[in-house]
Amino acid sequence: MRRLDEQQIRDVARGAAVLGTGGGGDPYLGTLAAVGALREHGAPQVMEIDELGDDVYVASLAMVGAPVDGIIGKRSVNIGDRVQPGQQLMSLTQNGELWVTANFRETQIERMRQGQQASVHVDAIDRDYDGVVDSFAGATGSRYSLLPPENATGNYVKVVQRIPVRIKLQTGQPEMERLRPGMSAEPKVRVR
Repeated sequence: MRRLDEQQIRDVARGAAVLGTGGGGDPYLGTLAAVGALREHGAPQVMEIDELGDDVYVASLAMVGAPVDGIIGKRSVNIGDRVQPGQQLMSLTQNGELWVTANFRETQIERMRQGQQASVHVDAIDRDYDGVVDSFAGATGSRYSLLPPENATGNYVKVVQRIPVRIKLQTGQPEMERLRPGMSAEPKVRVR
């Protein structure tokens, strides 16, 4: 059995603190678990956990954990850069629960209800995905825009508005890992 010295155990502790427990877990607890596993598998008790604690705590302060699983998109920080509290370091796209926001005309949602079956054709992948109508937005898309239209010309012109409808995609379908935000899609909802 290979004997680990004090520096090797410190390196394991720092590595475990950086990796943490995954999924935004506590890196300090992850490190203690790693040290415990080392001792169970024959690592010598060169140092006590209390002696290791300060190094582990300092290393855990340098870790940035994500609250959810996902894919890092736009990264705005590099190794060696100084960062400030609240500074955006990167964009994280969740890949656990996927949905499509479809902007249907208000005349199209007359018979649409939550729970109805839907299909979404994604152009880039040339595949249809099954889904379910999850929710309707509280207002039309134009009400949420930065500058909502204020047509005060004196003439009354009826403009058909669009309502954002969230279609939740069912999990376990092939090639879902290829889906990304902003892809062109064509949704269809079965209303009968």
